[in-house]
Amino acid sequence: MFDLKFLRNFIMDILREFFGEQEKQKYAEYTDVKGFCKISGISENDFDKKLTLNADFRNCIYKLDGGNKRYIHTESGLEALRNMFEEARR
Repeated sequence: MFDLKFLRNFIMDILREFFGEQEKQKYAEYTDVKGFCKISGISENDFDKKLTLNADFRNCIYKLDGGNKRYIHTESGLEALRNMFEEARR
């Protein structure tokens, strides 16, 4: 099993490395598909073909009215991804 605190600290370290402290704050709660793929290590192809098929993960995806761009709630999206990995290991 994953230690959630370790996972969160690991993700925050990655955010600091990629975006710097100021940018991290901008992307910490929501990110677009490219940003989520960078943070999680998932390819955009796997994002579209596998993650979006998962009902729990779909609940983490938002669109602004009339927009096509998808935004992912980072923390709950990573949690849903972690749950998918845990289920796959069983």
